[in-house]
Amino acid sequence: MNENTALELKRFVVTALEPLGLPFQLSNIRYGEDVVCFKLDIFDKGVDTFPVRHFKESAHLFGLRKEDLGRTFIYQGRTYRIAGLKCRNTKYPILCVDEEGADYTFTPEMVQSSLVRGKPAQGERGHIENRQQH
Repeated sequence: MNENTALELKRFVVTALEPLGLPFQLSNIRYGEDVVCFKLDIFDKGVDTFPVRHFKESAHLFGLRKEDLGRTFIYQGRTYRIAGLKCRNTKYPILCVDEEGADYTFTPEMVQSSLVRGKPAQGERGHIENRQQH
């Protein structure tokens, strides 16, 4: 298995679950030579996933507004959507999703500068989430 297989499986699961209309969260995606593993949380209708809930409650602590959830921005030529907040990640707490459905985390400053000016913070790079091979 490789990174492309893991992303393909993630897209398959997301596509299969979306018609149900239930909020869900895929996390801890990892892959090895012959396996792809991930955690799947499915929530009741009307219940926010943990990162969404945390963003709505705490975005102001990171210089963002709860209305920024779902906004898109361009960073280093790629488009990302703000998907939530990972409070325990002190360096890269802002959870984002790229156009291919891969999860990335960013510093608040990186997101703020991209939302405000429409261009990335100079000299910084996003942190790739759930991409380590295990």
